[in-house]
This record gives sequence, structure tokens and C-alpha cells, in this order.
Amino acid sequence: MGAKRYCVISLLMVIMVTVSSYGKSFPLSLSYSNPTPALLYLDNKVDIHYTNGKYFFTELDLLDNNDWFSEKISSIKNFNEEVPDDQVVELTINNSSNTATNVLNFQEGYIEVPSNSFTDFGNSDEFTLEARIKIDQFPESGSSAGDSSSPNRNYIISKKNVLGLYLINLNGQTHIEGRFRKDHYGDWPNIITSEALVLDRWYHVAFVTNISGSSGVQKLYIDGTLVSTTSFSVGGASSGITQSNNRLGIGANLWNETPSQYFKGSISEVRMWDVERSQTDIDANKNTQVSANSNLKLYYQINEGTGNTVTDVSANNLNGTINGTYTWVDTSSPEKNIFYYDFSNISSYQGSGNTVNDLSSGGNHGVVLGDNSQIYFDSNENAFFFNESNGDHGIAIQNHNYVSGASDQIENLTLSAKIKLPDSTSNRQRIILSYDRSSVFRFAIGSDASISASAAGKISFMFTNSSGTNDKYDAGYSGDLRDNQWHDLMVKFEANKSGGLKYYVDGVLTYTDPETYSPISNQNTSETPRFGVIGNGSEMTSANGSRAPTDPFSGWIKSIK
Repeated sequence: MGAKRYCVISLLMVIMVTVSSYGKSFPLSLSYSNPTPALLYLDNKVDIHYTNGKYFFTELDLLDNNDWFSEKISSIKNFNEEVPDDQVVELTINNSSNTATNVLNFQEGYIEVPSNSFTDFGNSDEFTLEARIKIDQFPESGSSAGDSSSPNRNYIISKKNVLGLYLINLNGQTHIEGRFRKDHYGDWPNIITSEALVLDRWYHVAFVTNISGSSGVQKLYIDGTLVSTTSFSVGGASSGITQSNNRLGIGANLWNETPSQYFKGSISEVRMWDVERSQTDIDANKNTQVSANSNLKLYYQINEGTGNTVTDVSANNLNGTINGTYTWVDTSSPEKNIFYYDFSNISSYQGSGNTVNDLSSGGNHGVVLGDNSQIYFDSNENAFFFNESNGDHGIAIQNHNYVSGASDQIENLTLSAKIKLPDSTSNRQRIILSYDRSSVFRFAIGSDASISASAAGKISFMFTNSSGTNDKYDAGYSGDLRDNQWHDLMVKFEANKSGGLKYYVDGVLTYTDPETYSPISNQNTSETPRFGVIGNGSEMTSANGSRAPTDPFSGWIKSIK
């Protein structure tokens, strides 16, 4: 996303940090006792204050992948004269961003904006659309850009016959695309990002269009960085942005009477301007709320936290109505990661040895068990390889276990993994993660239970609760995961809710189990405690105990959490 400049701090110092990262607040203390360069990465703008009173300002790249301090401060600038190294004894970073604690999560919901003339950009012939988004589910995959009704689009902002900003899935890769219509003549200049998006990560997106004379320009920004630019010509009757007071919506396509192509995920900080905002302005306000001015025609912070009305805090009072299926989410209470291993990240695995570092805040590190000719790091795939021919191996999760019964029952659980299985016709079970199917749960490809034929080549999720053992699988997936291709898999479980068990393949919801299930492991049993293992079965009562059943994963696992 363009060149990056980095600030390397090579001073004798102590850094005390308090950071609020879009609803998450936490302290960090870093100490340095030698001139080794210190590299620190945050996802918001901050002021940096030296103890002798000198101030600095930083421009920061946005990257929130549940690894808040994974990279670097960039583009540091002095407001005062440079501070001599020998005067620096302490560095304090104060985050002054104003970020939301409530966001709106859309399932099949949308916000309808009242009919108005303020969001008609035909007079100014320029606009900027902005939003913060977090994607829960990608659109269906398609082979071409298609038209406004194509199922491989999920809309962030839509104005009938005028403009759209949306996700588009092209051949399994999801991008941001923006387009608008030139003066009712059916000509739609468009612009699309080249890099694919990922699930479960906050992005700030901005779509800019400006027409001047006989030409125009479109720009797309992600996280304040210009990622795509395109030019187009205008002239004759088709000379500007279509003027219209047609339906305007957030989170769905409102071109027809019945909404469609819903955005699946969370949206906040929606802004519509009748000017081209500069990159400096976009970047400076990507993680903050802004003040109203005459060019800000619509501004939904979407932080109400309750009800079906969102307030327009521009001067135009275009309060929106929420319709359909949606949930208010409190981001000040983020989901807790039990563990997160990414074997392609050297912070998690160094490429050799038996220790795997937990990238979450849980401290539940892993230990590689078994013959290193049967389980090993494959540098060609940047992932761990598991050989099915020798059963007694896996990666044991340390410091974490489940105790069966009401005190340790699981009401909400999300499991995700990036895996690759070689071509095969065998129906044998390939276990990705197990805490013991008959006591807690097992996450696998295929099954050794009565569903083995139906579940072959599909995600299975098997668990036990007070109703007994439940052997379930992704009955909606028509493909076969035994195809020698990389796949992103996810299972989401929510107890006591109809349709609370969902399966995802490569970001697409493939099946919703219609049943309602009691919490996992809420039963009383002698099979307790149970520790977890990656790549094999578990009946472990201690962190490195017995692996059973010995149905090892066959292929590669790159990451799991």
C-alpha cells in the first residue's frame, strides 16, 4: 500500500503506554537498556511526550490483527527542535482518539436515509464516502464485476441509480469497489482495490470522486493509505454526477423495493461529503470522530447502542431508521482469544524447535510433541505438516483446560484455522483441534462417528453437553476440502439459540444448523479435566498427556485460533 517510513528509536529509555484501540484499552511498558532499535506499532494517532517537554506527532499505519504491537511507528515528525538523546529518560504515549464503544452489526439489516437533497452531488460534481467496517462474511464468489444486482456484491453504501460502495468477491478474493453514474446515461466509472480483504478486522475505507472540466478522477483509500486511482473522461450530455433524490441506504442495496445484497458485519462512522477530501484529512480522521461543517452532508457515528434510530450529527438532521436483522455490539468488551498460533509468523514460531508462542494475550503457548519426521515445519508452505501415517504427534496447548460441569461450560465459541489437505478419497477423520469429543469438543475434517460418509471432506464439529454427544458437520458445503488447496475454515457456536451453530469456508457462510444446543461441556463427568491438542485427538488430563484417538491431521496447518 505504498512506501512506508519508519522511526527507529535507539535510546536508553523506558516507554509507558496506555492505548485505546477502537474500544480496547490496555497498558504497555517497554524498557530498553542498550541502543538496540526499538520498533513500536500502534493503530491510532498519538502524541509522544518526552520528559523534558518536547512533543512529537506520529502518522500511524492501521493493522489490528489481534496482535496490537506487531510492527512499527511510521513517519515521526518534530513539532519542536530535536531532543538530544542524552536528555531522553522517559517516553509516554497518550492516545487522544475519540473512538466508539458501540457499533452496529448487520446480518440482514440496513439503515434507510430519509429522502433529501443534501446527498445529491450533481451540483458539486465531487464527493467523498467514508466508513469503518469489519467483515463477518464475504459475498458469494463471482467471475466478473457484474452489475448492481450481482450476488458477489455486498453493499456498504448504496444510492439507487447514482452510486455504490461495496465489497465484491472475484474468484474467491474480496475487494472494495466504488462506482457512480454519469448524468443518467448509464455510464458507470468504477474503481477497485487490488489487495484482498480479510475477515474480522476493522478497516477504514474512503471512496473519492472529483470531476473537473472534461476529465475526472476516482480514488480509494484503505486505513488512510491511497491504494487505487483511476481517471475517466466526461463530455457532451454525460458530463457529471447524476442528480437524484433516490433511495439511499447503509448496509444493503436499496435499488429495488425489497433490499438485497446485505453487508454481513459491523459498520460505524459513515460520512458523506460534497468535496474531495485530501489524503491528509482522511488519514488524520480515520480513527476519530469529526466535527460538522458545511461540506459534511451526512454523518452517522452509529454508536447509539440501542434502538432502531441512528442520529445524523451533520447539520442536516437526516436521522436514519434501522430495518431488518441487526445487533448492537459493545466493543469495549472484546472477545477473548484463548490462544492464537500463526506458524508463518516468526513471533509465533521461529521455524525450528518445539516451542510455539501464543500471539493472543492468553499466554497459552504450545509444545510440539512426537517424531519430528512426522510433524515438522515445512518452509515451502510456511506451515506445520502433519503426517497421518504415524499417529502419536501433535501440538499440545499449555496452561489451558476445560473442567466439565456448569462452572466451565462453553456458551460461545469461535474456532478458525487455515489448512491444506492433499488430494484424497479416504473418508478417515483429520483432527484439527481436540479437547476430547466425549467430554468437550473436537474440530476436524471428516468424522469417526456415524456421520463419517456424509462428513468426508467437510468441516465437522463434535461436542458433548447435558443432552449427550453431538456429532455435527457442514451439511451445506458442496465442495471437498481434500483438494490440495489452502482454505480458511471457521465454526461459530452460540448456546441456547436456534441456528447458533454456523460453518464458514473461505469467508462464506456455508451452513447454519437449525437446532438449539445447550452449552458445551455443561454435563458432569469423570472425563475431566481435558487439555487441548492441535492435529490429533485428546484425552489429555495433563498438558502433554495421552493423544487419543490417534487420528492425526493429514496435511498442513498454517494458523489456528
